[in-house]
Amino acid sequence: MERHRDRALPGTDRDAPTAGTGPRIGLAGFFLEADRFAAVTTAAHFAANLDVADAALLAELRAAAPRLLPDKLGFAEAMGASGPWAPVPLRMTLTYPGGPVERAWFDTFIGDVRARMAAAGPLDGVFVCLHGAAATTGEDDPDARFLETLRQAVGPRAPILAVVDRHTNVSARMCAALSGFVAYRTNPHVDLRERGALAARLMRTMLHEGAGEVVLEKLPMLPAGTDQPIAPGTPYHDLMEGAQARVDGVRGGPVLEVSLCDGFPLADCARCGFSVVVTARAGQRAAAEGVAREVAAAVWARRHDFLAPLTPLEVAVSAAVEAAE
Repeated sequence: MERHRDRALPGTDRDAPTAGTGPRIGLAGFFLEADRFAAVTTAAHFAANLDVADAALLAELRAAAPRLLPDKLGFAEAMGASGPWAPVPLRMTLTYPGGPVERAWFDTFIGDVRARMAAAGPLDGVFVCLHGAAATTGEDDPDARFLETLRQAVGPRAPILAVVDRHTNVSARMCAALSGFVAYRTNPHVDLRERGALAARLMRTMLHEGAGEVVLEKLPMLPAGTDQPIAPGTPYHDLMEGAQARVDGVRGGPVLEVSLCDGFPLADCARCGFSVVVTARAGQRAAAEGVAREVAAAVWARRHDFLAPLTPLEVAVSAAVEAAE
C-alpha cells in the first residue's frame, strides 16, 4: 500500500460533501484474486485487511497513512485537481489473494452495496476499485454481479469506471456494466496511482460527453505467470506499445484507452483468458470494436512468444548441488 501526506483532497472539503460542490461520484470497491485451489476466503479475511464504508471510507482517503489501494488515491487527487466534485463513499473491501470467497458473505455484501446505493441518492458517476479475478464458492463471476448491482442503481447513462488488476479475468458481463475500463500495465504492479488518475480524466470526459463504450475481445490463450514480463523486447511490452498508438482520445479521436490483460490461470474458470479491452467515447462503439479486433489479431500473431523456457527441475537441482559443492 502506498502512503501519502495528510492533506485535504483538492476540490473537496474536509467535511462530508454537500450538494452544489460538483458532480456526485460514488466510490466503491471489491478486491480479491481467487485461487480455485486455495482455502476459502471468509468475512474475517476482509475485516482483517480493509472493509470500510461511508464516513470511514472518506476518512481513509484523507488519512496520513491510507489503507486504500493507490488507484483510489490517484483518482481522488486527479478529480480534485481538475475541478470541484463531491465524493460519495459507498463501500470498499479488499483482502490478499486466497481461495473463493464464501457465497453467503458475498450475497450479503451485494445486498449491502445495493442498499447503500439507494441511500446515496442520484449519482453522476461511480469509480470502482476492482481486482477482476474473484470467485465465490457458488459462482465464477462475482465481479460482474458487483458491477451489475452498481449499474442497476445508477441507470444506463451515468459513467461507471473501474481500475482493474492486469491479471483480471475479463467477462462480457463486466464490460457491459462499465463505461470505462483501465487495467494496470506494470508487473509487478507499480502504476496504480497513475491508472487511477487516468480514470479520473476519463470520468471528466464522460461527465461532459456521456458514458463511454467498453468492448472486449477474448483470446483462447492464457499466459502463465512466468510468461508475463513487461521489459522492452518482451511480447507484452511490444504489443502494449502498439495498442497505445491506437489511443487517440487526447487528440479528439474516439479511442480513450486500450488495456491488455493476461488473466489469472489459478482462478480456473470459464472467463480465464487473455483479454483486449477498448474504451471509446460515447457513441463510438464501432471504432472500439475495430481497434479491439486489430489489437487482438496482433496478440494472437505473437502467441508463441508468450511461451518462456523454464529450467527443468532436475537441471536446477543439479546446478544447486554443484554450486553448493
